Amino acid sequence: MDLNLNYSVKCDLSTIRQNIVASLGKYSAVEHSFRFCLQEYSTNPSSLKFALSHLSHQDIEAIARRSYLHPNGFLKVVLLESDSPFFRLRLHVWLSGETNVIEEDAHNHGWDVFSTVMAGRISIQNFDVVAGSTHNRFLLNSKLKKHNTYEFLNQGPCSLSDSFTATLNAGAYYESPRHTIHRVHPADKALAATLVLQGISHEHASSVFIAAARQPRFSEHPPPLCSDELKAALDQFLPSI
Repeated sequence: MDLNLNYSVKCDLSTIRQNIVASLGKYSAVEHSFRFCLQEYSTNPSSLKFALSHLSHQDIEAIARRSYLHPNGFLKVVLLESDSPFFRLRLHVWLSGETNVIEEDAHNHGWDVFSTVMAGRISIQNFDVVAGSTHNRFLLNSKLKKHNTYEFLNQGPCSLSDSFTATLNAGAYYESPRHTIHRVHPADKALAATLVLQGISHEHASSVFIAAARQPRFSEHPPPLCSDELKAALDQFLPSI
């Protein structure tokens, strides 16, 4: 299928946006569009690398405003966002060093996860809920988010059983259907990064599974990155692709 897409090396973010929109318009299923785009950028990362290496000052400021250090230990960098058609292109970066020592809480999403590993090595774990009390299950409802705060509703104790574990290298692509309880983290202390395409949320609520000995890591939305923080993160990430 000829989608008339532009994956030339010298492209910018607007070209990447056009490619995603064009792909969504050509394929009947969102997952086919997202899979096509992500696999193209992971197999041939030169165009993404060029675009991120030549961001304008305005681009950097706009991306920084919608990006932040996630409590699970990675930089969530929202490169592109669109409401029609709806998608978010997100770069998740675990910088080498202290941010990698945080163990991500197992959780699920109200949207299907489409992702590819851009740098480093990523460990993925999926879980099933079983009887027990090693964790508490918290409901995180986006509709309850007000004034940059989150409300975690404790649903009671449970335990988690491993159902799948894998280590993925740069270039690997993976999907995770909504409701899948999972945890993603670097396989070692080196820099790691994934590129994620987020589509429409089918449900407003998601679950976070937190060890019984502690409470949720955050109640307020993390502050946005400043431009210098974003540029420093990109300076570390770009040489790795």
